[in-house]
Amino acid sequence: MTCKEFCDILDEYVDGQLSREARADFDEHLLECEDCVQYPDTYRKTITIARASTHDADFVHQPIPEPVVRAVLHSIRMSARNGT
Repeated sequence: MTCKEFCDILDEYVDGQLSREARADFDEHLLECEDCVQYPDTYRKTITIARASTHDADFVHQPIPEPVVRAVLHSIRMSARNGT
């Protein structure tokens, strides 16, 4: 599995909708690719932050957590490197 393929199915992984085979490929990629290790956790945190921001007007004025900023920037760099 490539990093692009990994990113393409990340939402299905987080939602628990991958087939057993796809989940095994995904997990294997995590063992082999240090660049992708933090993606699932960061993706979940991003969803949580986005949901909270729509329900709490004060929340939108809070600084974005540094791990989220790093993960977004890393994702942009990965996309640029992979030509996506």
